[in-house]
Amino acid sequence: MYSQKAIQKFYNYLKIYRQETYDGFLGGALLALDETKTVKYTEALKQLDKEYTIVNNFIHLVEELNQDTGKIFLDFNVLSKLLEKAKLNAKECTYIIFTMVQKNIKAHVLEEDTIFVDINDVNNYRFKTMSKKEACSLILDKEIRNLSLQAEMDPILKEKIDEILSFSEKHAPNINHFRQNNAIIQSSYFEKINTFDDQDIKKILQSLKNMKVSENILKYVEITLKKNYQKRQEAKKEKTIILKKETPKKTLLSDKEYKTLRKELGKYYNLYHNKLLKELTNKEMIYCLSLLYQLGLEESEINNFLSRYHYSNPSQRLENPIKDFLTQFEKINYYQDNDKMQEIKHNLLEYMTDIFIVDDEEYLWVKEEIKKEMNQLYHLLKGNYNYEKNIAKKLIKK
Repeated sequence: MYSQKAIQKFYNYLKIYRQETYDGFLGGALLALDETKTVKYTEALKQLDKEYTIVNNFIHLVEELNQDTGKIFLDFNVLSKLLEKAKLNAKECTYIIFTMVQKNIKAHVLEEDTIFVDINDVNNYRFKTMSKKEACSLILDKEIRNLSLQAEMDPILKEKIDEILSFSEKHAPNINHFRQNNAIIQSSYFEKINTFDDQDIKKILQSLKNMKVSENILKYVEITLKKNYQKRQEAKKEKTIILKKETPKKTLLSDKEYKTLRKELGKYYNLYHNKLLKELTNKEMIYCLSLLYQLGLEESEINNFLSRYHYSNPSQRLENPIKDFLTQFEKINYYQDNDKMQEIKHNLLEYMTDIFIVDDEEYLWVKEEIKKEMNQLYHLLKGNYNYEKNIAKKLIKK
């Protein structure tokens, strides 16, 4: 849910922030023309220019996320500041942080024989066999190994490749510590996406801290990971409750008792015409069901009543799917041994968590997704009334 949407929200914020920075730069430049304010505003302009460059670089970075550029990402401290300014929620910030780690893994940061160079070093170096632009292009070419093979047949290309390799060996930054932190996140999170535990979370947070992720963003990551872990733990603890199928003991009713039960049922339901006399709440439906059992009716007649109830007013469910989910929660748990029901329950709990952290527009989207899941649930349980029957039988015992 938060994958591409989180990236898009961050990207939209960056573009707005870049424009604000640019507007601020232009305004400051005009003020700097005043000689009495030149020193003051020149420093401010330098800062705005620096900020504009940083944001612009991040915009290009986001635009290249789906491309295999061979670049590794180091600036987690700067990313943290931008995420804080963007005011994304915990899940969105966590997703973006892990996306950047994935970017590094795709760029082969975990491979010890891979040599990385700082582009700034390239721009400050004078190559003998090529321009800086061509050097950058060759260094960023993910097929440089293949180029090395081609160079065996091309003396000019061989000179360039040899110079690049020589330059790389002399100027390669020591990223061993950074590589180790990425490796820990790979083994403790990406390889254990559905099985990581508290110890893994501690390792992940420490690695991100070593990579200069800010305290605020670390807290967001911690909240998201612990929430995921706790949900999995709770799911394990939930035991499937298998209720023994019980048949109510048939006891002979006195004429007075029979008439009293029929009169009470008649307030809600016309048994002869299979017609509801009012719109029943879930509680009233269970009560009527208990009366039907006490009257000793056949199972087919009880099913007729339940069918009539479930098809009587589906619009109420569609109007308020969130309230509907909360009302049906115990029923969903009753069928939790069903894999599809487990999946629906998991999705519903995810969406219910989200409604407390999304804005108004997203709230409507989440509400619509809850409605879809509830419709799937009702389709799955079509004609299955075991839950209602068991609750009614328990009510009789009380």
